[in-house]
Amino acid sequence: MIQGRGDYAAALEKYEQSLKIKEELGDRAGVAASLNNIGMIYHQQKKYPEAFENYQIAFSILTELGSPQAQIAENNLGILKKDWGEKEFEAEMKKRK
Repeated sequence: MIQGRGDYAAALEKYEQSLKIKEELGDRAGVAASLNNIGMIYHQQKKYPEAFENYQIAFSILTELGSPQAQIAENNLGILKKDWGEKEFEAEMKKRK
């Protein structure tokens, strides 16, 4: 796995390719999975606003679909809140409403 080796740029490129394919196919659950993976890359790089955006969109899609996978995105948002700091996380939430 590219991401596990720390090659975040290559992993991000693959996830973005996957995202485009899933968007073209109309696979909304797949789009959400790709966005969640992209969020994980940004999270590992401490690019918290980018991670937040991807996790949040993934969560919204999965919630709308009624998918149990929404819990994964919600958990990732919780971890991000802890890592980023509650104040910064909440400020980002307000900006995006």
